[in-house]
Amino acid sequence: MSPTQPPSPPKSAPVQPAAAPTAPTPTVQTVDTSNVPAQQKPVITTLTRIFNETSQALGGSRANPAKKREIEDNSRKLGALFAKLNSGDVSKNASDKLIQLCQALDNNDFGTALQIQLLLTTSEWDECNFWLATLKRMIKTRQNHTRGGRAGQDSDESLWCSQEWRHLFDCWRRGYSFFLH
Repeated sequence: MSPTQPPSPPKSAPVQPAAAPTAPTPTVQTVDTSNVPAQQKPVITTLTRIFNETSQALGGSRANPAKKREIEDNSRKLGALFAKLNSGDVSKNASDKLIQLCQALDNNDFGTALQIQLLLTTSEWDECNFWLATLKRMIKTRQNHTRGGRAGQDSDESLWCSQEWRHLFDCWRRGYSFFLH
């Protein structure tokens, strides 16, 4: 007779470690900006102010669901920009342009701010694409809710529009359809 082996205990599936919870997406309200270099602090201040002003212009806490989503999207995109500034992940060129853009916004010079935003689109797209459309949308919202504007803004706006259309055409010609959405 052959010896019988006792039955082996049933094999259990290996225990999978629980997935580590992902950090919540930073927002304007929650992002850490404690390590932002001194020369970039005005960018945080100005863009936070513009975010608050445009949020109010969109209806704030009483906004309809679509506008609330826009406000939340703006907060997430700016939060991501602020996090990159905090960690030093923004190039000097992009940082310098952001500083100039914010100086224009502080002077209510929306035409210049939009021209600088366009320059960022053409020269720093790979680095800035996540938040550039949000920045443009906020500038336009803020511009539309400012009465009067500054003297000469109409000619600046016409110049910007011709540059923007030229840029959109160039992007279309190259096959960048994401600019048209």
